[in-house]
Amino acid sequence: MRFALAVVLGCLFAGCAARPFPPKVREALPTFQAPAPGAPTGGSASGASTLYFVRQDRLWRFDLAKRNASSMGVPVDCPGAGELGVGSDRPLLSPDGRFIAHLSSGRLVMTDVKTSQPRPVAYPGEPTPGRASDLEILLSGWSPDGRYFIFHVGYGDGDGFALEKELAVRPDGETLGFELLDSKDFSVRLLRGLKNFVGWAPDSRRVVVEGISLQGNRALFAVNPDGGHRTLLREAAPERRFDQFRITGEQAAWMDGLHVAVATLGSGEPIPMTPDGEFGTFQWPSLSPDGKHLAYVHRLRRVQGVAISELVVVDRVTANSHSLRECQWCVYRWSGAGRLVLEEAEGISCLDLDGNAVSVAGPNSTLVVVGQE
Repeated sequence: MRFALAVVLGCLFAGCAARPFPPKVREALPTFQAPAPGAPTGGSASGASTLYFVRQDRLWRFDLAKRNASSMGVPVDCPGAGELGVGSDRPLLSPDGRFIAHLSSGRLVMTDVKTSQPRPVAYPGEPTPGRASDLEILLSGWSPDGRYFIFHVGYGDGDGFALEKELAVRPDGETLGFELLDSKDFSVRLLRGLKNFVGWAPDSRRVVVEGISLQGNRALFAVNPDGGHRTLLREAAPERRFDQFRITGEQAAWMDGLHVAVATLGSGEPIPMTPDGEFGTFQWPSLSPDGKHLAYVHRLRRVQGVAISELVVVDRVTANSHSLRECQWCVYRWSGAGRLVLEEAEGISCLDLDGNAVSVAGPNSTLVVVGQE
């Protein structure tokens, strides 16, 4: 299965609504301070009472208290295609719980969670009738406050991958690429200078991108969404990268070479959380919303050509780690400080830190994740 990624479209030309990010205004990035031991690091630590997933090409909701699922009746394109580093076609729930961004018949749609009413998003690059299949829309991510959404538009190859993203031209003469939607008024504008999007900064006004430092090393920068006013956040050691980098509040976890590392986003040395493994031994690390726990996928063995992995959780205070579950395909997300949601071949389940599980959905279901893929 191919991982899917997604990005944002916009309209920065005459007639658009007021620009939320004036390109000439220098906005100071908040100082990234390491939190005190045990202090929350941002995000919703309490967790959601409702989970969302895709089944039979429809959006569904699951009430954790009542432990029952119901269809929202909203059609969704079946997730499963995309391009790593650009975006995903997996539906994304806004962190404030108001909207689910998803694709329907190849178009970007915002569904109101409260009313279950879908709202197609109009933008200058929208395809003409008969040419919808030529465009590939991928969803990049919501800002932490849930107001802004970034997605990407490019020409597709008909099989789920965006091609020549920077060369394609919109009807208004601009090149296709990342665009930004303001959920306050649903205005959309093109982000002309944004490239190598990694995620949103904690302030919900700047984004984090990957680039090259003056020393020639991989580096992370905070920029405004148009790509300007770069502030260096972190520089990698020579020959190192920021693979699978995931921001949680003001901290982050990523694959630092062959081991998992965590650190405050803009300061401090990376802290190794695993020993070095072989390529692919450790994958997809992420911190809990309160920053007290780390989860990652650990590949154990191969059985008849199938990789068997385990979902591991580490207590950052005691450094104790334990396995929650073995699975063939471990796709997971935190849902509160002490709860994870796991998507695997058998379906979707909700786990506490002791491994106790509640079944959410059966096979052939896709989890709607919060924030970004």
